[in-house]
Amino acid sequence: MIPAGLAAALAAFDEAALILVANKGLVRRAARDVEAGLAVVQEGSADAVTVECDGDTVRLDRRGPSFASCTCPAPGVCRHRLAAVLVVQTQAMPDPAEKEGLGVASDIAALPLEALSKWAGKAAWRAACELAAAGAEVAPDGGGFTVIFPDEGFLVRILPGQGLDGMVSKATAAARKAFHAAAWLVARAHLGLGAPPDSEAPAGATTEVPGAMPGFLDTVTETLEDVVRLGFNLAPESLEERLFLLSVSSRADSFSRLAAMLRTLSAHVRSRRRRDFTSDPDGCLELLADTFLLVSALRGVDEFTSAERRDALFGRARRDYIATAALELTGCGAEIWTTPAGARGVTGYFYDASSDRWLTASLARGANQDPGFDPVRAYEKESLWSGKTVHELCHAEVRLHKAQASDDGRLSAASGVMIAALGTRTVADTWPCLFDHWDRLATRLNSRISDGRAEPVLLRPAAMARPAFDDLTQILSWPLRDSEGRWLAVSLEHGRDRAALVEALQTVAESGWSGTIMALASIDGRDFRLRPVALIDEDTGYNLGLDDLRPLMLGSWAQKTTLLMRDMKAALGHTPKTFISVPSSRASQLVHAAWQSVLNALEIGPRHALAIDCSEMERHAKDLHNAGFPTLAESIALTARADATGAPFSLLKAASALTLARRLMIRLPYLRGN
Repeated sequence: MIPAGLAAALAAFDEAALILVANKGLVRRAARDVEAGLAVVQEGSADAVTVECDGDTVRLDRRGPSFASCTCPAPGVCRHRLAAVLVVQTQAMPDPAEKEGLGVASDIAALPLEALSKWAGKAAWRAACELAAAGAEVAPDGGGFTVIFPDEGFLVRILPGQGLDGMVSKATAAARKAFHAAAWLVARAHLGLGAPPDSEAPAGATTEVPGAMPGFLDTVTETLEDVVRLGFNLAPESLEERLFLLSVSSRADSFSRLAAMLRTLSAHVRSRRRRDFTSDPDGCLELLADTFLLVSALRGVDEFTSAERRDALFGRARRDYIATAALELTGCGAEIWTTPAGARGVTGYFYDASSDRWLTASLARGANQDPGFDPVRAYEKESLWSGKTVHELCHAEVRLHKAQASDDGRLSAASGVMIAALGTRTVADTWPCLFDHWDRLATRLNSRISDGRAEPVLLRPAAMARPAFDDLTQILSWPLRDSEGRWLAVSLEHGRDRAALVEALQTVAESGWSGTIMALASIDGRDFRLRPVALIDEDTGYNLGLDDLRPLMLGSWAQKTTLLMRDMKAALGHTPKTFISVPSSRASQLVHAAWQSVLNALEIGPRHALAIDCSEMERHAKDLHNAGFPTLAESIALTARADATGAPFSLLKAASALTLARRLMIRLPYLRGN
């Protein structure tokens, strides 16, 4: 007779769990062994059971097949261990009352975060907090939970009665504790237990130079060279595991920025190996180059390096909010958003004219947190500070006391913040963020956009043309002319931006409205992208997709006159009827061609690519030299002359040089009228 407690514990390992422990084919073979009578229970106790299976002996306890022993020589979980679990499940039915008590909700609630952190270890705990903060999906699964990390491609099952060690997934050995601890944190949040992971993360980067830094950075560089050799073609699992292991190693504790980049590279390698449609070789190469540049910069850190530069290079494992003096802010816009992992929220944008910086404040929930949370309702109804909503604040002048702001400009939504004044909003003509000249806009964006973050700007065009929707690209492009006669496109993507937002902008733009546009500028490939968020009409603002835009489209005489004048100018040829994108410069085209050749070489495999044809690299080097880029040309020429041993490092240096050149050539999306 198999004890009910042991039977209940092993009952948690259903077919899906066993497939995660091993694979589908092995589980089916084990099931056939049980059906054929090859698995027989020999003896059982309160803690374990012995099973004879096809001539081998398995000793199995309540922890399941991963912790079972078998006399066969097969590494890992063999079919005999799986068959042992299945035969126990067929011969013993757990007591329903006991099985009910094995639900993971009570296990999660009973386990302190300190115990979870100790189980994971310092490095894996840091990674787990970051993974959990990025969001994951939670699905109740019998008495347990299935946690899916969409961005990472991993699925973790938390089984009833199995605790921390009993979680199962396909994560590699290096990544297992980080993902399993992250899954536990996500499940805690799903149950409404404890603080968000970000507040539980370790403290920021150390201000001291780590003694083991040179050796660690050498190891990272060697691994990056292996990514060049294999990451874009074969993408072996061992390389994915090495990258992740480096990111969670104890030596990476001081390098949270580098650790995050290594983890993302690991995900790129996994995506490439699985041939996922989301695989992005261009983005992977850019990240690889950025990682190499960061490692090179870290090598130059010594005792004379300023604390500010060390913080920038080492990174911070958590966002620290620092108390600020009283803030005079102008609300300029708001938008709602949803991440691929399921987190959603509403963010308000506020301009601090005294220091020329943008600050944001958000009301948000993580994936599967608070199912009743609606960002649109939160915008209109939920209090942010002192009983005021995001809707009220982003349309007004705001004076804040006891506010806290992070280094990246995020305002804390803590309840202690007080609003001393709330007045009518005015947009000053002297603000550095307000532009009616697009060349000055380009200068600002090139100096301020970094790390993939968007930069809010205010645009005051001299004229506007009718927007056009491209059926092929599914992009709505709205031409705006500056005071010098240059046309610029602000745009919305139908697939990325909400359909209602696209429709609202198109309706307003065709109504003859003119005013100030608040847009978010970001880098999209080789160009800046300007995405409109709000329209400001004198002292009144309208957030696209959130506010009622009918007051802008009531057909006043002024608007009708504007629309009539625009159509007359178009008819007389003063305003173009159609527009095309201005092609990139010759220098940008040469850099892009060289970049594409490096990427092609990596996808073929450096050894094979350089053996097949070095003349292409030599040609790119010559073109770049003739165009006035001798240093860049030399880095490309070195790849053509490198042997098989030195090719990966040469390609790394070339990709890094090209990455820097590409960023210097990022341009605004200028248009040419037809």
